[in-house]
Amino acid sequence: MEERDIWGDVSEDEVSKTVELMLKGGQKNPVMAQTVRSMVDLHVYAVVGAMFAPRIQKTVQALRETPKRGQPVVKVSVFRKRKRGGQVVEAGR
Repeated sequence: MEERDIWGDVSEDEVSKTVELMLKGGQKNPVMAQTVRSMVDLHVYAVVGAMFAPRIQKTVQALRETPKRGQPVVKVSVFRKRKRGGQVVEAGR
């Protein structure tokens, strides 16, 4: 089955007419009015979330990689070190 973009190619005219219809319905019906207000609010939150989500991810990653103040920088190894006969060796050797 071929993938088709059904809602991604909505024209400005189609959006305008849909909004006009929703606003007319909101003037006559309180449930429709609340639905339109909720959609507008949700859209604003979605836009702001889309703007800030990548920046928040990068900030969290940078904070995880930065050593805390006053603590020495610690290099982390994938392998644990064990003592064998007083000698320190890497695990798996």
